[in-house]
Amino acid sequence: MRGGVRPYCDVIEDLAREWAEMTYADRDRRLDKLGLTPKGKRDLRWRTPNEVKTIEKQAAKANVAKLHAVGKK
Repeated sequence: MRGGVRPYCDVIEDLAREWAEMTYADRDRRLDKLGLTPKGKRDLRWRTPNEVKTIEKQAAKANVAKLHAVGKK
C-alpha cells in the first residue's frame, strides 16, 4: 500500500458503519457539507467579490425593515 491510501479507506469504512446510526438531520448536514444537495452546492459555490458586496447590501436593507413588538408591564 502507498502512504496515504489506507487512512482514507478507514475513514470511508467508518462513515459507512456510522451512516445507519446517524439521525436524518446529521445525514443532511453531512451531505450539505460535501456539496451533494442543492443547498450544499450553493454554499460551496465560489462568488466574486462583487457578488459578496451585493449580498451584504441586500442583507443590510432587510435588517432595516424588521419590527419588534414590546409588551408593556
